[in-house]
Amino acid sequence: NSKIVSFAAIWSLGNFPDARVPTFHKFVDRFFIWGDWHSNILSSSKDQSLGYVISGYIGDIDFTIMQDSAALLRSKYKKNYLNIIALYDTGVFDDCFFNNEIANNLLTAIMKIAEINNSLVILKSKFNSNLYSKALHQYSKNLIVDYNKGSLIPALAADVVIGVENSTPVILAALMNKRVINFNYANTVWDDWELNYASDITMVGSFESLQKQLIIKLSQEDKPYSNTKITPFLDGDSQKRMAGYMNDVSDKMYKGKMNALQDADSKYIYKYGLDKIIING
Repeated sequence: NSKIVSFAAIWSLGNFPDARVPTFHKFVDRFFIWGDWHSNILSSSKDQSLGYVISGYIGDIDFTIMQDSAALLRSKYKKNYLNIIALYDTGVFDDCFFNNEIANNLLTAIMKIAEINNSLVILKSKFNSNLYSKALHQYSKNLIVDYNKGSLIPALAADVVIGVENSTPVILAALMNKRVINFNYANTVWDDWELNYASDITMVGSFESLQKQLIIKLSQEDKPYSNTKITPFLDGDSQKRMAGYMNDVSDKMYKGKMNALQDADSKYIYKYGLDKIIING
């Protein structure tokens, strides 16, 4: 339709497509993405969008508020604990790749290290259920649960952040210079992810390796994340860039859809660089 322009955006980091893991596949005129990582997986997914606009993580507008809340949370618990560990179970489903049993074993492995090191574990769970009731009773002095959806507050308050596979909240924590561990138990993470995108992120595949790396991470200091391939932007202005681009398209629709898109592309490239607009195919 020459009179309608379609847009899409990604909140999630996503997985590289294979026979087991679903990914993104759209048919839009412009797709707002985080950066090179999304461009790569969309291309490999045979995405049918006409073009991509690299604008950053769509939720970064809330980073400042979350950082303030995280500072309060950290000050509250650091009085009684040497360390804070945040665990995100965002990949837990009752399937063959990461089921409830594995989730509980993961939590138990972490809790054993937490008890020895006088650490508090904040379990950030998507599912408000009795899945962790036994662990909550057994480790009541060192474990609390946060069910707030989409919150990075536990990660930003923590000394070490642990997630399942290439977990979106955990990668965002890494981008904000936190020490992170990705638990790739089912080996579903694309090999190129570790090589080209996660060189600053520790990936482990067993409970024993996780415990060893957690002990190491607890003794380290935070350091800047050096890779800009996931996103070159982390400034809180992603939605402003998206709105600006869409406004530029709207302003020139009288010239026809394709001309409006090309004009908006040119303005965006002038502001942010030639590599921030990618035309598909």
